Amino acid sequence: MGRLSEAQLLCGWRVVWKHVTAQDIIYSMERNKMRDHRRWLAIPVLLWAVVQLIAAVNAFRTPEALAVGMAVHPFIIGGLALTWAALFGVAGGMLIGRRPSALAWTARLLVAFAAVNTARFVLFAQADYARGRLPFQVIANTLTVLIALIYLVARHKRQRGSSDGDNHS
Repeated sequence: MGRLSEAQLLCGWRVVWKHVTAQDIIYSMERNKMRDHRRWLAIPVLLWAVVQLIAAVNAFRTPEALAVGMAVHPFIIGGLALTWAALFGVAGGMLIGRRPSALAWTARLLVAFAAVNTARFVLFAQADYARGRLPFQVIANTLTVLIALIYLVARHKRQRGSSDGDNHS
């Protein structure tokens, strides 16, 4: 067997390619670590899908006598919750499967979820306790949207910067 290169010794395994540097392998290892974080992010996303599923079940179980006094019919609330459960389930599956667009898709989903729920709370808050929690809901959803948008803008700039760099070399 031939001599092992620095990159082969660094990782403790043989590299089949001829021109692989230690920097290439370290970059690959760092990239794999980032991909593993996506799997951890799938846990809260999938838990939120379960929460939405429970909300849908509770909405569908609302007695008709209570549904008459509600601003939005429970079937609409349940259908919306089922839709969110399905979408968050898909996002969790994408994160587990390490899809390249999983983080961006999940961030967009969070923005949509926060916007829809904020609008729903603002438009249909009737009871005093609902109106009392409205400022918290608006602030929490605004922070969610800001964090997701910051991620999306940074990702867009990073992709645009890397494609510009590739075109000039």
